[in-house]
Amino acid sequence: MNAAETARELVRRWQTSDPFELCDCLGIRVLLVELSEQVRGFYLILHGHPLIYINQDAPAEEQTEICGHELGHAVLHSGINSLFLESAGQFNQGRLEREADLFCAELLVPQAEEGESAESLACRSGVTEHLVRLKYGIQ
Repeated sequence: MNAAETARELVRRWQTSDPFELCDCLGIRVLLVELSEQVRGFYLILHGHPLIYINQDAPAEEQTEICGHELGHAVLHSGINSLFLESAGQFNQGRLEREADLFCAELLVPQAEEGESAESLACRSGVTEHLVRLKYGIQ
């Protein structure tokens, strides 16, 4: 199953696309904490417990997007801590990050209306244009 299919299956199973609610359903603890400005969030398994850390200073919409992205890592790359990804050269970080973004896009980007631009859909749904473009394969 690819990233988008996995996201759709979770939404179908739990009847929500809210990443915070999905984390709760899946037993993934989400912590809003003070992090460096450069760190938006990360996924970590600590003593067998999955955790998502989110920068508490990020705006609410961004926290939702961060949570969706990190949830993507949790369900798609469950055995790999995202902190480890930052320092390990043997993993294809680009592929794993793109998969987490695609997962997040499938969760958070609604169906586009006929003729709606990526910019308009991003504005309407409160997500970044990057996620809209990923979901719809727009360059």
